[in-house]
This record gives sequence, C-alpha cells and structure tokens, in this order.
Amino acid sequence: MLQPMTALRKSDLIELEDYLATEANAPVKSEYLAGEVYAMAGCTAVHNQLAGSLYAAFLAHLKGKPCRTFISDMKVKLRYDGEDTVYYPDVMVDCSGLAPDAVLASDPTVVAEVLSQSTERTDRREKWFLYRNIPALHEYLLVDQARPEVTVFRRSAHWSAEVLSAPDAVVDIPSIGFRCTVGDIYASIALPGEPTRPPRGE
Repeated sequence: MLQPMTALRKSDLIELEDYLATEANAPVKSEYLAGEVYAMAGCTAVHNQLAGSLYAAFLAHLKGKPCRTFISDMKVKLRYDGEDTVYYPDVMVDCSGLAPDAVLASDPTVVAEVLSQSTERTDRREKWFLYRNIPALHEYLLVDQARPEVTVFRRSAHWSAEVLSAPDAVVDIPSIGFRCTVGDIYASIALPGEPTRPPRGE
C-alpha cells in the first residue's frame, strides 16, 4: 500500500516540479497525489512475474507497431479537479509517440496494475477513478496475484468490469488489437500457496 511519507499541512504541499526533481534520484520510488508524496512498497516475486508476463505479451504483439509498452519505472501524470497526480503503473501501453528520453506519460492507451493485499483497495478505487479521467485511456486491467483472475475495464463499456477467471477466458484489448487468455498470463507462475509450476514442455 502507498504510505504517506508525512502528514502535510496545505502550506507544506509539495510542488509537482519539486517531486519530479527529487524522484529522479530517490532510492525508493514514490507516487504523487495532489501535493502529497506516498512511498511505494516493494513488490513480491509473483507480482514481478505477472507484470513481466503481461509486458512480454504486449511487447511481442506491438513489435513493428507505433504503440510502445512500458513496465514499472515509467510514470503516468494525470490531472483531475485542478490537481496533478503521478503514478507508476505496473504495465502500460502508450500510443502518443513518447520521446526516447521521456520520464513520464500523459496519454496512455492501456494501464494495468497487479493487485496485492496492500494495493488492491487503492487500485480498485482511487486509481480506477483517476485513471479513467485520462482522455486517451481505453482499457484498465487488474491482474490478481492471489488467484488467476483478470478484470478488464473498458471506456467503450462505460468502465463496467469484466471479470475473467477461467484459464481459456479471453482478455480482449481492442484499442491495440490484443487478445490472450487468462492462462497465457499466468502460465508457469506459482501463486501464493501453490507449488512452483514447471515451465511449459516439462
């Protein structure tokens, strides 16, 4: 869960430019919400694997196409109700033509977060609400690390939730022409409480 570094008075709120300058060399990543900075907790092995699995699938699919996919270290900046927010999505796809030296995106097409016990509340509520205010965003994905389950929110479906849990259920991301199954994302990944899964073919 994001933990506030300090309880700030309004007069002590941090300017976005100061946050970005500090974040560039910070030993621990933090996210920015309307002037307050929240340190991010470290991720587990399964969290990292699930984010990597989805990133790899997007990367292969987008080869030779104008959209680009990013994982964990690329920030997203959005503005809502006159306030700036900066998050580190676990995975995102951007089709706006980011410069090679860009450190944040403002117009992602797809954003995905891997759920954990400490982040699920924020991912399902705060981030779901704020992300969908990005005009360019078409899909928001939640990938559960406690069980094989992917939830897809689409702008075209008025951000209603499609919950997919069957291994052969299709995760459809029309904005980038991407389709895979839930089983593809979770292949060879041992979830908490499960035995380690051998690689395919063994």
